[in-house]
Amino acid sequence: MVHRDWYFDYRAKIWPYPLYVAASGNGGIDECVNNKFHNGLVVGGARPSQVVAEGETNDYNLTVRSNDVIWPSTSSKNPTSPNGDRELPMIVAAADSIGNLYAGGVTESTGTSGATPQVAATAAGGFWICLRAVLVWDSTATCGTSGYLSCTADTPDGDFDLSVIRADGATPPGVSDSWSFDNTYEFVESTVISGQTYKLRVYRRTPNAHSTWWAVAWTTF
Repeated sequence: MVHRDWYFDYRAKIWPYPLYVAASGNGGIDECVNNKFHNGLVVGGARPSQVVAEGETNDYNLTVRSNDVIWPSTSSKNPTSPNGDRELPMIVAAADSIGNLYAGGVTESTGTSGATPQVAATAAGGFWICLRAVLVWDSTATCGTSGYLSCTADTPDGDFDLSVIRADGATPPGVSDSWSFDNTYEFVESTVISGQTYKLRVYRRTPNAHSTWWAVAWTTF
């Protein structure tokens, strides 16, 4: 992380609590993701078809994530972190032939620069359905009063983990836990039965995590 990342994390926790959104970049698979802040969204690009646009992911129009592919021109190398498991980007958005308004009319763009403006806010928002859920929390940056160059450090406000469980305590099939050390988010995807009751369980792993803002969002499809 650099001064810019620390500054975004610092400003995100000051009224009116702005949401910072930035692109992962298009420097290639061997280039580290350009933006690494915690308190916001680092965005990659997605194209829901089998023809992959340069610099973007391909989800093949399927709900599973195991076959998603990062195109070689996307900056997708994860940053170094104390426990080696920081993962970026945090989210992807459509990035193929995105319409953009400008003074002369409408034009199209492709890439993470086209995907990023779409992300103003996000919610991981008897039949088998898919449940997706996300847990996010803050990071605290140390900054002075002279702008981003006065920032000297940035530390996540503790370590949380996220699990999906049934109301009776049993674990549903599929991937239902997300446990990492260095991220300020956890993401789970699990196969569940429509009509049954499920719970999202948040684990606090570090003693300093009692004082932070955190949120959980979920969706089914």
